[in-house]
Amino acid sequence: MAAPTTPVILNPIASATGIRVGDRMLFQKDDYSGGTGGSVQVHARWKVYDDSGLAAADRVFDSLWQDDQAVSHGDNWMLRFGVDMDLKSNTQYWVTVEVTNDNGSDADSAASASVTFTTADDFTADKWSKAA
Repeated sequence: MAAPTTPVILNPIASATGIRVGDRMLFQKDDYSGGTGGSVQVHARWKVYDDSGLAAADRVFDSLWQDDQAVSHGDNWMLRFGVDMDLKSNTQYWVTVEVTNDNGSDADSAASASVTFTTADDFTADKWSKAA
């Protein structure tokens, strides 16, 4: 069976600024069936880097295929930025995402094109909290 199609990151948009805890990372939803038809469970692996070279040594966050990381959100799959990502405020990062599925192909998609973003001056201030 074929590997899933390469995902496309929709959010953050390229060169986004002011990213905070609670903001979403989204990639375009597909059936990710590996060309066999029908929808299957998707597992996403988000990777965040502090250098555009995307080297393993520059990786600051890796979701490691955790099932709970890929949440269906309308027409897209999402992951919220969280304090567990250990990102710094006012810092530029690059993100990619890969997908795999439960169709038995044991193949991962190619990594998406990287998207750069910059965290807010107060990245760890949850945008959804009521605290000022």
